[in-house]
Amino acid sequence: MMNPAFINDHQQKIVQLVASLPLPQPMKDRLLDPERLEKQKFLFLPFALAFADCFPGLTAADHILINASTYLGASGVYTMDGVFDLQIEGPAIQEPLIYGQLYMQESQRLLSRLFPDEGSFWVQYYQRYSDHFQELEESRQVDKELDFAHYRQLLGYKYSLLYVPVDMLFYLSGEKHRAAYDKIQESLQWFTVGYNLPNEVKGLEEDIRTGVNNYAWWRLRDELEQHDINPADHSAEEVHKLLYATGLAEQLLVESLDAFEKALAIVADLEVPLFRAIIEARMQSNRDMKAQIQEHLAAIA
Repeated sequence: MMNPAFINDHQQKIVQLVASLPLPQPMKDRLLDPERLEKQKFLFLPFALAFADCFPGLTAADHILINASTYLGASGVYTMDGVFDLQIEGPAIQEPLIYGQLYMQESQRLLSRLFPDEGSFWVQYYQRYSDHFQELEESRQVDKELDFAHYRQLLGYKYSLLYVPVDMLFYLSGEKHRAAYDKIQESLQWFTVGYNLPNEVKGLEEDIRTGVNNYAWWRLRDELEQHDINPADHSAEEVHKLLYATGLAEQLLVESLDAFEKALAIVADLEVPLFRAIIEARMQSNRDMKAQIQEHLAAIA
């Protein structure tokens, strides 16, 4: 794995840059909240660093700007998501809209230091953000069956912001490393499957209650129909329990591990030690979750 001390130093410099921005102090306080930073420690905060060796010629200052703008942009979008997917209504929408908009503007201001006004990067940049908001619309179509192909497409929208730092590296290095760029994008397609399948398992009950389409629900429906059981006849809590009782929760975790293995295989010949470490940590988390499920089922058998 990449030297942990180097990663920590890099992240600290990102934090220092964010702290120096001209945003109002309450907005910076939220960005620099220790719990928020910890959650993003191995995703949006240092994600470009995971692929930096594949795009040589960039400076440490470039990488810090890329990661800081990525963190700001992701914070902006996810701060506003609760409004756009109607989870927040009334006067409560004001703060997330204001904070989210200013985070986005500051992210773009940082990016303007790296990319000229005209250029193919910005076309890709706005497409990624458009894709993210496309997911908010499609995920509410709970009557639209999610087969695996559609699920992968939906995840491409849901996690489109993960591709943005890779876009930045590619375009900032003069579009010289197309083969690596294409491999990383393909790997990320499988990474997002591996990353999200456990969320489908853990979040099934809440998704049913809040009207969010869930891939595990469709897989469970097909499983239960073989036994003449209609999940629509059961409460959200009961359906969630059936996901575990049928063994499907464990199966989805196995499929998550398989997806991570595919992601690793695609980048096997690239220098991406931090990306590998991120995947291996998520795989261990899946194994731990699977073991907990098995222990729980054994205890109630």
